[in-house]
Amino acid sequence: MENYKRKFEKERIEIISQEVPQEIKDLNPIYSQIDKMPKGCAVIGGAARSLAFMMINPENQELIPVRDVDVAYFEGEISQEEADTYTEYFSPDDFSHDHGAQEVSNIEEYMNTRDFTMNQVIYKDGRLIASRAAVRDIYKGVINPCDREGGYWDDDYWGENSISTRIALKAVLQQTVLKEYIDDIKINDKIRNDKFYIDESSSYNGFQLALAIQKSFDWGDDFPKKFLQNIVESPIFESDLSFLLNDNGDVRNVYDIMTDLNEDILRYPFNFRNAALRFYMSETDDREYEAGIGRYEEFENKFIKNKGKFRGNIIL
Repeated sequence: MENYKRKFEKERIEIISQEVPQEIKDLNPIYSQIDKMPKGCAVIGGAARSLAFMMINPENQELIPVRDVDVAYFEGEISQEEADTYTEYFSPDDFSHDHGAQEVSNIEEYMNTRDFTMNQVIYKDGRLIASRAAVRDIYKGVINPCDREGGYWDDDYWGENSISTRIALKAVLQQTVLKEYIDDIKINDKIRNDKFYIDESSSYNGFQLALAIQKSFDWGDDFPKKFLQNIVESPIFESDLSFLLNDNGDVRNVYDIMTDLNEDILRYPFNFRNAALRFYMSETDDREYEAGIGRYEEFENKFIKNKGKFRGNIIL
């Protein structure tokens, strides 16, 4: 059987552009605000993907909610400084973590930097711009990792049709989010990951899991447990995931998992995102944890000032 990666490489990326009907944008008032951005600004990520699902798959009767808006800018049309003012307005949490507007210099090259094909979408000047692969997978409801040099498919390092732990976790998170609104969403069943485990030598996995759980809090305090349950049940992961379960075989308390991960990866500190921080701090009055969070922030401030100094000690 032909390696799936090789088959994917043969598919030509064709850029498709179509005007978004006003009646679709009217389903969520956020798009009336987005349309007020100046020429040169664009929207990527979930806000663009939500429009794509409504346009490409007419069976979707409900617009997927937009939690925040990821802003991009096209060089030569607007400056990053001006575009960042819209990032700060639409995505204040991301902006506070130094995630400003993303530059797009070439649409085809931009599409090749996406994590999944269904994220190869841009909303700009009232039009949806998408790759042919995005249209195909949104229509079919399949989450497919993108392919690019040194990217998410790496047969030499991960093995045939394998993806990294970071992308595997993101795939399950995206599936968990979309399943709230669309019944038939699956991850490409040809891919797998056998590197996801937690032990004394796997702080990378703990770090990636902590980041993924943090992101899942954006969808509500109950959402992380759904996400973790889907990780356990996902056929992607081939390693033992019992560390996520209690003695009864159920997903452990999310706070306990977060606490264990924080203790395990303290030498790889990071700032908590607002949604996770609110949950985490609401569970305890223990000053030790408050001090720990302060250490994360202190480390990040030092890291920003000494970027090269820490590269040997931290996995970004």
